[in-house]
Amino acid sequence: MAYTKPAAAQNGTTQYDAARDSQMNNGIEAAAAVADQAAAVAAAAAPLTSPDFAGSPTAPTAAPGTSSTQLATTAFVAAAVAAVSPGPGGYDGGVW
Repeated sequence: MAYTKPAAAQNGTTQYDAARDSQMNNGIEAAAAVADQAAAVAAAAAPLTSPDFAGSPTAPTAAPGTSSTQLATTAFVAAAVAAVSPGPGGYDGGVW
């Protein structure tokens, strides 16, 4: 994307500054390059309506006994609670 001199400058009716013209071209080309980079980053990003985030979010269920900063799904919590409170009157996986 190159800067085009105004018609008046092309006709010689105003003073033309080649150095300023070059600076304009460099600035416009740099801005275009940044815009292209931003577009590439946006295109590579996950869609905002990703199936993992729309409606009911999903996540992988951690292995029993996992102790980390990983997300705990309801399936993981239900299994952990069932493992420590089995038997009559204990948690059966339903709603308390």
